[in-house]
Amino acid sequence: MISKCQTDELNDELINKIKEAINEANQSKRFNHEVVLTDSFVRDNQVHVDLAYLLNAATYEYVLDMRQLNKVN
Repeated sequence: MISKCQTDELNDELINKIKEAINEANQSKRFNHEVVLTDSFVRDNQVHVDLAYLLNAATYEYVLDMRQLNKVN
């Protein structure tokens, strides 16, 4: 968890920087498998991010399910 920024715009900027860092790590092939940000939100003055390491089929299917849910909502 990260302390909440003072504005929603700064929170969005922070989350976008995290996404960019993940994309750079994935492109550099630093890890054996991709890492994806599956969820992010602010609650109780904390920025929460959920990451998934696409190591096995169950995790990959979970990420696909989350993407489908995001399309619907």
